[in-house]
Amino acid sequence: MIFCLSTISGQNQKFRITNSCDDFSYNFDKPNNWVIDSINVTQYLAHSAIYKSKKDYDNGGALIQIFAFKKQDENTIEDLNFDINNYIEKYENLKQKELNINHSSYKTFCKEVYVEGSFYQYIVYLNPGKEFEFGISVALNINKMELENEDLEIFKNIVKSVKALE
Repeated sequence: MIFCLSTISGQNQKFRITNSCDDFSYNFDKPNNWVIDSINVTQYLAHSAIYKSKKDYDNGGALIQIFAFKKQDENTIEDLNFDINNYIEKYENLKQKELNINHSSYKTFCKEVYVEGSFYQYIVYLNPGKEFEFGISVALNINKMELENEDLEIFKNIVKSVKALE
C-alpha cells in the first residue's frame, strides 16, 4: 500500500495541491470551484482525483485523475501507446483524436480516445526528465459527450501546472 499525503497551499482563491507519496511527490494548481477527493482517491485508480461536484461526477460529469508511475525508461510515448492498445483491444468501436497539450518543462504525449455516446477520455503522459524515477499521467474521463471548451481549458491548465518534486 502506498501512503500519500495531500496538502493545500495558496491565497486569493488560487490553491496549489501537493501530493507526497512513498516514492514521489508532485503538485498542481487546483481549479476554482472543483473538488479534490482525497478520501475516495483509490476507487478512482489515481493519486489525485478532481471533479466539479460529487453530484456532477455521479451524473457522468468529468473526473480528472493524476497518477504517478515508475518509469521503465525515458520512452514515455510507449507507455501511452501501451494504454491506447489496451483500449483498442477492449473497445471495438474506439476512435482516437490528437490532443494538443504541451507542458513548458516536460516531454508531453497525449491522445483523446472515445466511443461515441459512451465515454471520452483525454490522456496525457508527462516525463519530467531523467532526474526523476517517475512519470505522471493526467487523464480526464467524461461519459456520453465530448468535453466542453471551458472544461478542456481547465484540464489543460492542470496539466500545464503539474510539477514533479524531489
